[in-house]
Amino acid sequence: MNLAIVLIFYTFIIIFDFIPLIKKKLKKEIWIYSTILIITFIVILLDSIGINVPSPALLFKTIIESFL
Repeated sequence: MNLAIVLIFYTFIIIFDFIPLIKKKLKKEIWIYSTILIITFIVILLDSIGINVPSPALLFKTIIESFL
């Protein structure tokens, strides 16, 4: 059920957000948007099928603390 919701949600995102970018031929925005869209889709898809996805919070905390 969760997988179906994820697929429907991303289908709507592609139809209503991504296709207009393609029609306007905004190449930079298309690359950035598609990269973020693919990464988030993979993470949410893995989570919806029960695969534990580690949080990047610890990595960000370590990076920030190294600068302080």
